[in-house]
Amino acid sequence: MKQINRIPQFITFLFLISIQIKGQITGIVKNTKNEPVPFVNVLLLNAKDSVLIKGAITNETGGFLIETVDIGAYKILLFYTGYVKYYSESFVISDFEKSKLFGSILIEESAINLKDVNILYEKPFIERKLDRTVINIENSIVASGNDALEVLKQAPGVSVDNNDNISLKGKAGVSVLIDGKSTNLSPENLGQMLKGMSASQISKIEIITNPSAKYDAAGNSGIINIVLRKNNMFGFNGQINGAFSQAFYAKENAGIECGYRNKKWAVFGSYNYNHYKGMKRIEITKNFKNNGLLENKYQQNSTGDLLMNANSGKISIDFSPNSKHTIGFISNLMYSDRSLIRTNQTSIYDGKNKYISGSETSSSLKSPLQNTSFNINYLFKIDSTGKELSFNVDYANFKNKLVQNYNTNYLDHSYSIIGNPYILKTAFPLNVDVKSAKVDYIHPIGSKIRVELGLKSSLVNTDNDSRFWQVVNNSDSLLTNRTNHFIYSENVNAGYLNYNQSLKKNIDFQLGLRCEQTIANGNQITTSVKDLKFHYC
Repeated sequence: MKQINRIPQFITFLFLISIQIKGQITGIVKNTKNEPVPFVNVLLLNAKDSVLIKGAITNETGGFLIETVDIGAYKILLFYTGYVKYYSESFVISDFEKSKLFGSILIEESAINLKDVNILYEKPFIERKLDRTVINIENSIVASGNDALEVLKQAPGVSVDNNDNISLKGKAGVSVLIDGKSTNLSPENLGQMLKGMSASQISKIEIITNPSAKYDAAGNSGIINIVLRKNNMFGFNGQINGAFSQAFYAKENAGIECGYRNKKWAVFGSYNYNHYKGMKRIEITKNFKNNGLLENKYQQNSTGDLLMNANSGKISIDFSPNSKHTIGFISNLMYSDRSLIRTNQTSIYDGKNKYISGSETSSSLKSPLQNTSFNINYLFKIDSTGKELSFNVDYANFKNKLVQNYNTNYLDHSYSIIGNPYILKTAFPLNVDVKSAKVDYIHPIGSKIRVELGLKSSLVNTDNDSRFWQVVNNSDSLLTNRTNHFIYSENVNAGYLNYNQSLKKNIDFQLGLRCEQTIANGNQITTSVKDLKFHYC
């Protein structure tokens, strides 16, 4: 065993490459007095069927920006309490017009007869708060038939690329939390987990571009916190939901939930199933010129079919002996199985468009993923002024048994196979174990000041075993220069102090101090051939 102080780079194979042209949409929302209107919901809709594509909210000067918009025809919807909804005319984002500048958009105040008016409050789809933007998913049409990753794509400032990498305002390295708890997953594994999570399980998504001292130092590019739904209805209750959508392939999801609540006990359980089939079709042509003359042409055609089935369940139990104390237990379980079969054809031509050589690669992937988490929590509401003390103890385990096989034939100028095919087998078993405990205290001072402080300790153990075999004459041969078994542990101990104050209307400020201690240890294990066995999933 060899101890090292850095994480080595793991070898990956990329056969699908795509280039997308993105556009952006800007404008300023004003009222009939030519005054800017802040915090207006701006929704980008598909011009054909009014399906929501992306959301945004106007800033203090009434301006809005929607970025990373694909080529297509759109319209925007503006709505804000007290104003008439505004629908724009259809417009197009294309290769030639990548931006749409609306300039000033006037919205009219709604005329309301105050006689016999019933005041009803409905949460807006997008809310702006001191340190975050909140997207209210629960009871929204956005939750119907979508998974968590699809919902994230519609959130303001969030971009998701073809490889499921999530960025916030163009910055990578975003930390994604589930109910305030870190997932500690790679972008690929996180994407698979979010695809297996039905949007009907989500209450809201918090986009935190300037995290307070309450959050871990990791994720300085921003934090996305996915808050799951809770059942607050008294008595016995339940619901069944389902959705079906049809594109090139069909997509289905269904779920059931039930619960019981009285003054002391609350018991809740749910189960959701997602089935998804998708495809990727990519064509790439590259022309290499010298002094304006074509020397070579490189052409790549890739096709792939993805199939995924996901099962997830949740159990929560709360006991409140009185109005001040609550003890709770939460368990989340998820299992998803993803498979991908794809082919890649590469052709190289000379300057006269004559075929020179090429390759044909077929690959298969199978990725069974299991995610389990348990939480024990305690909440003490000290008094009616809002003083609260809370404790949380968490355990989570993530497993992925990824297996990939590649078979490549190399072709000469006559499309004949050269030599034997290059056959590669890979396995990437991953195990992540997370244990954490934290205590938080909230102390309001009057109605405008709030002080928060807390302590947290977490221990994360990651076992990543990358294995590569080349098949020669029907015999597996270990590639020792690629095979790597790496075990990493990280212990983080932290304390924080936050000070929040409201000065006057629409002006709040926040000060914070956080101290963290990180103890990390990495072990690279030298593994002999006899210790490695290849298992097909």
